[in-house]
Amino acid sequence: MKMVSPADVDPSLFVVIEMRGYREIRLGRSRRRSNERAPALRQGLDGYRAYEVFNSRWIKVTITVNSVHPHHSDALFRRLHHYALLFHDEMLEVLTLGLESYLAEGAMREIMVSLTDALIEQPHHAGR
Repeated sequence: MKMVSPADVDPSLFVVIEMRGYREIRLGRSRRRSNERAPALRQGLDGYRAYEVFNSRWIKVTITVNSVHPHHSDALFRRLHHYALLFHDEMLEVLTLGLESYLAEGAMREIMVSLTDALIEQPHHAGR
């Protein structure tokens, strides 16, 4: 692993992770900083990896919380996946319809600008 700054001009290899149709995101400290906030880590999950959580309590709670809405339907929530991405000092969890990852090579700034441009060019979907 190599630390890279956005100011670096030398090309590096990056993993880009795209979340499609995300519902909620949590970002917190990993086991190194607060083991009590990362119960999944006590179940044998290791850092620098991505996991899918099956029978997710978070999805069940999200369905319950949203069920008070007059037009609520479980259908969208049942399509969600719960992913946990564990890094050195952080853990990112997301409820999303899908997750894709791919390698990108170049200077960090160039890759970030390219990703931002692609995001801006996506069509807007009202009511999402």
